[in-house]
Amino acid sequence: MIVNLIGLFLFMHKKILSSPSCLGGRNPSKLGSYLIFIITLTITACDGGGSLPSSATPPNQATSTQGTEIGQIDSSQIVSAVQDTTLNLPSAESSVLASGVIKSADGAGATAVFNLPRGITTDGSNLYVADSENNTIRKIEIATGLVTILAGTGTNGCLDAIGTTASFRKPYGIATDGSSLYVSDSGNNKIRKINIATGEVTTLAGSGASGSIDGVGTRASFANPSWLTIDKGNLYVADTRNSKIRKIVTSTGVVSTLAGSGMGTALDGSAKRASFAQPSDITAVGGNLYVVDKYSQRIRKVEIETGKVTTLAGGGGDVAGRGHDNGKGKAASFTYPSGIAADGNNLYVTDSQSQMIRKIEIATGEVTTFAGTGSIGLQDGPGSSALFNFPNGITVIGNSLYVVDSINNRIRKIAIPDQTVTTIAGSGPAWTRPESEYDDYSQPEPKPDPCALGTDGTEGGATQIYPHAITSDGTNLYVTDSQNHKVYKFEISTGKRSTLAGTGAFINWGEGYDESVKLDGAATEATFYEPAGIILNGKNLYVADTRNNKIRKVVIATGEVSTLAWIINGEPSGITTDGSNLFVTDTKSHKIHKVVIATGQTTTLAGTGNRGDADGVGTAASFNSPEGITTDGTNLYVADVNNNKIRKIVIATGVVSTFARSGTERVLNSKGTKSIFKSFIDITSDGRHLYVVDTSHHRILRIVIATEEVLTLAGSGIAGFEDGKGVEATFYYPQGIAIVGSNLYVSDNHTIRKIVINTGEVSTLAEGGK
Repeated sequence: MIVNLIGLFLFMHKKILSSPSCLGGRNPSKLGSYLIFIITLTITACDGGGSLPSSATPPNQATSTQGTEIGQIDSSQIVSAVQDTTLNLPSAESSVLASGVIKSADGAGATAVFNLPRGITTDGSNLYVADSENNTIRKIEIATGLVTILAGTGTNGCLDAIGTTASFRKPYGIATDGSSLYVSDSGNNKIRKINIATGEVTTLAGSGASGSIDGVGTRASFANPSWLTIDKGNLYVADTRNSKIRKIVTSTGVVSTLAGSGMGTALDGSAKRASFAQPSDITAVGGNLYVVDKYSQRIRKVEIETGKVTTLAGGGGDVAGRGHDNGKGKAASFTYPSGIAADGNNLYVTDSQSQMIRKIEIATGEVTTFAGTGSIGLQDGPGSSALFNFPNGITVIGNSLYVVDSINNRIRKIAIPDQTVTTIAGSGPAWTRPESEYDDYSQPEPKPDPCALGTDGTEGGATQIYPHAITSDGTNLYVTDSQNHKVYKFEISTGKRSTLAGTGAFINWGEGYDESVKLDGAATEATFYEPAGIILNGKNLYVADTRNNKIRKVVIATGEVSTLAWIINGEPSGITTDGSNLFVTDTKSHKIHKVVIATGQTTTLAGTGNRGDADGVGTAASFNSPEGITTDGTNLYVADVNNNKIRKIVIATGVVSTFARSGTERVLNSKGTKSIFKSFIDITSDGRHLYVVDTSHHRILRIVIATEEVLTLAGSGIAGFEDGKGVEATFYYPQGIAIVGSNLYVSDNHTIRKIVINTGEVSTLAEGGK
């Protein structure tokens, strides 16, 4: 007992010495159960000459709205004075905090207790709340105010199960389609699905590891996703740490990126060019998404059809864009807004650190204050005098708003017609974690845990790969990785992967560079910058090193890398060879180059240098972002991507013609429907056939060169990742292709897939982390 008191004394002594509250000159008026002990410590800390001010709250102590103080001491910070051993205090994971404060309780209205609730949604009869620190999903009957737990054990975990046997880790956002709830399980980097009728919890998408990989279901990855919304069968997720907006098809679990470059700044523009600064909540209205871009203090608009991003409101205020100014569009300001909801004509935004609810007219971008004074507190009444403490999630039912008042641990209701604010559920003290730690995604990344598959989304913590183009020597596959900036070797017999060349670093020529980073050199020293096409010639590989604007040579035996040629003002993409020369597609200058292997001499074989689709001879012909290229020995065949055509070039003369085009209807495919294709990315040949990657339609085509007959060899046309025979198999935006004997190998969804040419049987040779 004495040891424990000494440890507690030292802890409190340190806290008070570091606190300005010791410097006050008034006598304490409220010290609850710690009165005598705190006075003693205060006298000691202040040399007997001072005391706590009457308005002060002791460290880690919460004050209820009625003014009754309830002590809370963080047991993780209290150590014994003997051998620094932790004192044996109750765990904060229990249903009662160490201080005796209840952190979770069911019941009607004020008898219910929450612990930092965040997201909220409704099916019209009930509210559903992500009770984040309790790791549960709560249900509130609107008619009675009765609060119950729908799902979650109350402790951290990632278990799919029924109701209160399932587990979550800091659930944030929540949305519903009426029969199911969708929860952004932020701490687990997953999107979970709950059957409302049964309480069954399953994982819809997310590997559990932090990442930004598109894919199907648990092959995809997120980084602390926060809120989400549903529109026409699709979920749209604010993937907060990635600063992206992700789309999930609820029927298939297919995950893609709708908008955001991941740069972490506020930039309007096209889907890939635009960027966000840790977006939080999101809602859908009339074919558009409206996104709370929390750290840019803006409300952004995303066109669902195109992914184009614009700013609707916010960005005024101080130098960082913070404030609570009303006004139109960019003249208005917010301070770390969080939640958003819509009634059709207006948006309602929880302006969290302004302690306000703001209203935005969608048509004009006019921003006004709907409720809240700007001061922290807990007070019902007219909107102009009501008080909040970090309002967070928000939803609309008819003429009412329902707001999650997070730090107050309350659910508030606001009548839209007259802005009257009432409290419908929740009680107890305010949440007392330091304000700077309020957003989990502002803190360091969590350490790996058993809920994650591994670093970057693969089992065992292996690096996730982004395979692009493929070539082979018959025993091994050689694959470029455009995002990890490496060249890999895969053993065909085992699928085992190793790095042949590339450190993973790259030289950013436009910004100056670290001279210690080498371009050429040994396998463990050389670097690439988004390598794309790759081809084997004898004992060497030749790589189209796109962002370095170079053709690189890799000695297979040693992995040593050197530069053969420089594609001036271009971006080399696809590459093939006739044994003496390399033929390279240039997506930037829209040309086909010829490189003499013996000397590196580079000339233009075909292409004007301007976008176009004209046939002709040599530089009189035109292309539009050509990528894949192959040869049958006499001719070249080029995937002319933005023209949706396959172009044929006679090597001897440079004559360019159109071999096949998007929309060509030639033969019946194996499912009895006419073959219509577009978006060719890569192409290979066995001399009699072309094998084409039809990326947008998620399939592999075979074209008979002599007759130009087209057949779907594999792929249903629907995005997925299922092995199977022919059109029963599915792909997910396949990229590269190579032929090895009687098989094809395709880079697809961070994996290498194998297709038996005679049967169309598809299997997975190697997955991304293995």
